[in-house]
Amino acid sequence: MKKICHSFLIWISIFIAFTTPLFAEHGPLSTAGGVPTLLLQDLKPGRLRAASSITFTHYNSFAENDLPRLLSENPQNHLVLLDQALLWQNEIGWAVMEILSLHFWLPYYRALELKEAFYDSGGNLRLLRTASLSGVGDPSFMLRILMPSWDALRIRIQTGLKLPLGKTSSRKEAKPLAEFLSARVSHSPHLHVVQDSPSANPLGDLYQRDPSVMPGSGSLDFLFGYLISYTLARQEMWVEALFYRRGVYEDYQLGHLLQSRIIYRHLLTPETPLYAQVGLSYLWRAAHRFRAEPFANSGGETWFVLWGVCFSITGISLSLEHELVAFQEIPRAQQGLLGKTYLSLAYVF
Repeated sequence: MKKICHSFLIWISIFIAFTTPLFAEHGPLSTAGGVPTLLLQDLKPGRLRAASSITFTHYNSFAENDLPRLLSENPQNHLVLLDQALLWQNEIGWAVMEILSLHFWLPYYRALELKEAFYDSGGNLRLLRTASLSGVGDPSFMLRILMPSWDALRIRIQTGLKLPLGKTSSRKEAKPLAEFLSARVSHSPHLHVVQDSPSANPLGDLYQRDPSVMPGSGSLDFLFGYLISYTLARQEMWVEALFYRRGVYEDYQLGHLLQSRIIYRHLLTPETPLYAQVGLSYLWRAAHRFRAEPFANSGGETWFVLWGVCFSITGISLSLEHELVAFQEIPRAQQGLLGKTYLSLAYVF
């Protein structure tokens, strides 16, 4: 056991050495709570699994002097920026039978130093800084079906729903802009643009927090995916994909989302249940829409290279993984991704 722990600590140290700079700035996997983390392990009938995962996402940063230019490139004149965020997902899985299991996810989201830039009705360029924004996200239910498979090759189909029960923003909760420019939400007074016909009282404008920054989406979403694995004595490869079909809430629709990965995992030594893994990941996000009109600074696609380690023994598994952007195509007036980091722990009862 000492040898196992020693090997695991060495690999964790190497991993942290390569990824520590990426913890300087984080954001959510995507808006409104991200996607559930799919676990490869199949459950025996009647068994339960409890799992918890933390996801960090590292974004490009913009200087405040860039905001007027970025807003001019966005027809909606609204920009959302993140400095730090945390997405914590908790899962309970139960195997009804050999080929069927039920899974429930409950996410929690916390953002620090969230910024929203926009023009008010008087032509003033406002930058709202929120010290923190947090809350429970939308819970997800998923059904996993194990298809007829060979011994080494296993195919699983997954489908489910994401329920609109998380914390979100509503038009009914819109407040005068003056209330957002309080001690709780600060602003940058030097960012000021005057137009020819300013409003008599721009601070009286009713303002609603952008739905994309909230922990919940407010909409009923559909999930569909698959997971295919091929296992040998000391090697394992799998391909997975999960598609989110977003619903509409108060005329606002978050962009549909597709995440897919191909991963190769290798057992380092027969006596040590420590695995190293490498692979590729793909993330596609459709543009957000308001009354069917797409937002110009949302959506895009990203390719990642990934690596990580996994330690598994007697029903307990601990994994650490990082994804680094290899290629990205997104609108200019949007924060780009630099990488994502996952830490997950699972236990089978």
